[in-house]
Amino acid sequence: MRFSKLKVFVDGWCPMCKKFGRILVKLDLLNLINIEDIRIAEVPSQNFRAKGLKAIASTKSNGKIYFGFDSIFQISLLIPFFWIFIPFLFVLKITKFGAFLYSELAMKRTIIPLHCDKDCDAV
Repeated sequence: MRFSKLKVFVDGWCPMCKKFGRILVKLDLLNLINIEDIRIAEVPSQNFRAKGLKAIASTKSNGKIYFGFDSIFQISLLIPFFWIFIPFLFVLKITKFGAFLYSELAMKRTIIPLHCDKDCDAV
């Protein structure tokens, strides 16, 4: 079986997102996933970046784009540790309950702005 590589974009200002990215790197035994910070990475469009800041985004090497739970599902297909959960995740995907659960989790994440632009007070 041949797998397509997946580029996963995480929010570099979200500690939970960054931790998820580090865990993926450790679990990626097949070396099929690349993690990038969506805030600084080259992305297909500004619309992609805007959507990706609200939900985890990913792109396959064949050009397909995924957001939110669909990204999680694609990640699970590439990590052998998650293969046992694929039937359960598939049910969540087709019932759309996975998207609902993901959106609930994404709303509770913490964003820590690690930048200073023109709105910051000069010290």
